[in-house]
Amino acid sequence: MSISSDESSENVYNFGILLKKLHQILIALGEFKNQYKKKLNFNKLIKYLKIPNSEIEDIIHLILTFQSEFDRVFREHKLKKTILNGQIYLMTEKKPPVHKENIIIIPETVRIPKKYSKIWSDIIYLFKNIQKGRGFDLEQDSQVIKNLKNIRLEYPYLLLKNGNNLTYPTEIGLELGNLIHTYNKNNKPLKKIKLRNCTFIFD
Repeated sequence: MSISSDESSENVYNFGILLKKLHQILIALGEFKNQYKKKLNFNKLIKYLKIPNSEIEDIIHLILTFQSEFDRVFREHKLKKTILNGQIYLMTEKKPPVHKENIIIIPETVRIPKKYSKIWSDIIYLFKNIQKGRGFDLEQDSQVIKNLKNIRLEYPYLLLKNGNNLTYPTEIGLELGNLIHTYNKNNKPLKKIKLRNCTFIFD
């Protein structure tokens, strides 16, 4: 049985649509970052993407299989695309080792003076909206850098230095700054914030 050019074109078109929908599912899964208590309504997502309900179990099985294989096979390696002699290959490379200085230990309870809470909220706002996610150069001389240095000395788990000598807020540091900003914006009294396994107390 031969496949006509029209049928072949239709198959390619349908596959392209499927890829776009799978990409949108991946974007939705990315929303779990820093929101691990989140519940993704998969039925609602599938309905929005106009995918038949009959395909739900197959899609979920595919996602969980990918997760399982990446945990099992690529624990210490990562995939990369390589072109050799005009051919596209998927190859692996070793993940860089985790340096001890990048392992962050966060106390169960952290006390922060309210003056520092305002400073930290401002720093996170600056990082997100002015710096556009670019790290801070601690070699510069400004009041913001002085504040960063003081906070880094007292609360090292809020900031992390990368290989390019730039300093970035850690994930918990970002979450904390965002929450402080929300409290201040809504004029809510800031006394205690619980993040992950840490309780931040403001006095």
